[in-house]
Amino acid sequence: LSPYGMTLLQVADALRRLCSPGTNRINLRTDVVGSFRFEALADELTGNKGGYSSELTDIPVKHGMMAISADPHDDEAVAAANILSDYLGEDLMSIMSEGIVILSDYLPAEDKILETVSVARAVAVICSRDTLSREAQLL
Repeated sequence: LSPYGMTLLQVADALRRLCSPGTNRINLRTDVVGSFRFEALADELTGNKGGYSSELTDIPVKHGMMAISADPHDDEAVAAANILSDYLGEDLMSIMSEGIVILSDYLPAEDKILETVSVARAVAVICSRDTLSREAQLL
């Protein structure tokens, strides 16, 4: 932040104020996984009452689609999966109509994940801290 004329003391003061008990906070919902956590947060910030839940277990399986796997409990990994999907989306749709599914948006249904991966044209795995301990990512 030094290019913007901010000193280390100013940054420390801003962080101290952000972490103070008087600062309003919104916590991400823990009952929602995948990108739906971000949708639920956006709704809370805007006052909308979206009915987001993690009850989605039916992965839309299409032969030849792309599947992206990320740890559904790792917000950074989920964000990276969504960025990858957005980045590839338009170009990918010009050569294949089956689309992209982000597996972390669905509750781990082992048989559906195996089915999805087995018929996918491509599978991308977003590696993060707990990738090797998440059963859904190891299938």
